[in-house]
Amino acid sequence: MATISEVAKIVGVDRDSVKRWTTEFAEYLSLTANPESGKERHFTESDLRVLAVIAEQVEMDGEADDIHYALNSGRQYDDSLVEVARLHTPIFQDMPGEIDETWRHGAVIGGMGCRDRRQVARAYKLAADELVQVALEKLEPHELDFPILFLYRHTIELYLKAALENPPEHHDLGGLIRSLEAECGNQLAGWIKDRLWDFHEIDRMSDIFRYASPGPPGELWIDFHQLQAVMNKLVEAFEQHLRV
Repeated sequence: MATISEVAKIVGVDRDSVKRWTTEFAEYLSLTANPESGKERHFTESDLRVLAVIAEQVEMDGEADDIHYALNSGRQYDDSLVEVARLHTPIFQDMPGEIDETWRHGAVIGGMGCRDRRQVARAYKLAADELVQVALEKLEPHELDFPILFLYRHTIELYLKAALENPPEHHDLGGLIRSLEAECGNQLAGWIKDRLWDFHEIDRMSDIFRYASPGPPGELWIDFHQLQAVMNKLVEAFEQHLRV
């Protein structure tokens, strides 16, 4: 959320004007724009759009009735104002006071939105699956190959760490695989170890698919259908292990 000084700078007026408008046009603004006495004002993206409309009307010598008409007509929802407000609003914002179950256009991180490694691994797997679908539908898999491989590789890293009692803070899949084998008494199925080691051998420290340098060793082919089938079974195995 923006402060009153930041808002004044964005819409090109002084602080006193913004403060006056928050009272005069309070019905169009959030509760945080008009907080209880003693609390600092904070302005949401929608507040920025409303105040931009007010500033625009004032600059054109508009009266209060003109401003109310513009806001009641939805001028604050014009694409140009939406873009300006979004560009001047922090990406990571404080929790809006009016948020409820109808808010489906974003996500909460931290606090009640905290996730464990297993949940985040599932999210990376889902994202990779969606990209595979897009890549195959477009018939241009090479356009999305590195993001897909990075997401799947990170899925594996997170599942390995979720499965370990005291996971180390590094990206070395080989070390994670050995640690899991030691904890499981070398009970991992042969194909599971083989496919996990495939990812370790191609991208030992999680840098190839993230930075493209250094590149893969030689020229290699990846069948996306097989890749997704393997990942499905690996995740199934991890989930079963984590339920034990």
